[in-house]
Amino acid sequence: MNPVQVMERKEVSPVTTAVADALVYCPICTHSVPGKVRFVKNAAGRKVASTVAGQVCPRCKSALDAAVVLRVEQAA
Repeated sequence: MNPVQVMERKEVSPVTTAVADALVYCPICTHSVPGKVRFVKNAAGRKVASTVAGQVCPRCKSALDAAVVLRVEQAA
């Protein structure tokens, strides 16, 4: 009988390059609110902005984990 080989899978954590202030869209109250975003390199090597986990909307107090990043406020 052949032994079953189990391949070990390595989890690759995303590389966070920076955290910045941004304007994000709250899906609950449908307003643009200030929030913090982080830049993560995806599998293609591009920088993608996503919200930092644990933030709440200052207007409606809902979680901003699913918020869409509208504008990043940083110098060139």
